[in-house]
Amino acid sequence: MKQRGPSNFKRQVSPGLAAVMVIAVLVVVQYVWYVGLVKKPTTPMGQPKSGGAPPPANKELLLHGKDYIVVDTIAGDLDPGNADGPGYKARFDRPTGLAIDPAGVLIIADSGNNSIRSMRPDGVVTTLAGNGTPGKVDGAASNAQFKYPTGVCVGADGTIYVADTGNNAIRAIKAGQVTTIAVAGKGGIPNGAYSPVSIAFKSDNSHGGTLLVADAAGKAVWELQTGGGVIAKNVLAAAPTSVSANGDAIFCLPQAGMLQIGSGQTQNAYIAGSDELDDVKRRPRLSHPLNAIHLGTAVAAVDAAHTCVFLVKNGRAEVLAGLASSAGPAHDYKDGNGEAAFFNQPTGLATDGKRVIYVADTASCCIRRLTAPDFLFH
Repeated sequence: MKQRGPSNFKRQVSPGLAAVMVIAVLVVVQYVWYVGLVKKPTTPMGQPKSGGAPPPANKELLLHGKDYIVVDTIAGDLDPGNADGPGYKARFDRPTGLAIDPAGVLIIADSGNNSIRSMRPDGVVTTLAGNGTPGKVDGAASNAQFKYPTGVCVGADGTIYVADTGNNAIRAIKAGQVTTIAVAGKGGIPNGAYSPVSIAFKSDNSHGGTLLVADAAGKAVWELQTGGGVIAKNVLAAAPTSVSANGDAIFCLPQAGMLQIGSGQTQNAYIAGSDELDDVKRRPRLSHPLNAIHLGTAVAAVDAAHTCVFLVKNGRAEVLAGLASSAGPAHDYKDGNGEAAFFNQPTGLATDGKRVIYVADTASCCIRRLTAPDFLFH
């Protein structure tokens, strides 16, 4: 498939891209970081969208996104690398966790580059911390070292907190300095069964703010003070891959097929349009949710079983952008409206709360931008 990007992306996607690197975020107690090459499924492109008569039992069901969503690549390129700059000149290597600071700047955990990056709303990318070498070094941000960071959040005072997964540590970036505020084996956190993969900041008058840390190995969410002291450990039904705290906390438990939103749960939610298949077992579902954030009165989510962005409300999921297929993930890359766009491996999510949803398309080494009508944000 060839597709020319938007006017500020003067390059074409090579049709010879037969395999892409993906980062494994489905985790169990024995946590595995990277998987090898994942072959693109041979999903036929250009098939009609779902609708009309139900497909025959041996045909796959394709559920496309909305034509009122606009998807474009705001920064990065399909070729991995490590470079600051505007738009397509910037390079990432498997970006994962995302967060937004009060000024609308996107904070990015650039896992493959062992660094924390920032991106302005106009697409200009800057390295905030990390020299690119995997390790664990505190101090000046430019000399600091991380090891496969996968989660980021921003505190009330602008401090950036990092789930430094490869180091089993929580790091903080403030005033150009990196410090370690929590690490396995110290401060009440056990040594060994602890793998922080996502982090969120929750306003809390009694503690001046609380950090929620998704611990994949421990199948728990830890509540930490911003200085690192343990407040509580909350054991979950399965290993979490993400936590969000803008409103009721959201936990993604892919092994259980579950989105836990506050005290409620959405499990194995069917995708709108899936009832066109008579075979219930083949109907596409939100079966392995990886990441989710609040979007107005609903939730935006990505799922390991599908390469698209979902809107989840009242226990039901619908495709906002990309393709959900009964045949499994349709790995590809294409900008356009939500109906025509494709993603390779969407993982991280963040929103400006106005018109934009940012997506870390990990295997494409890009940051994608979804522009949506404002009614979705209210």
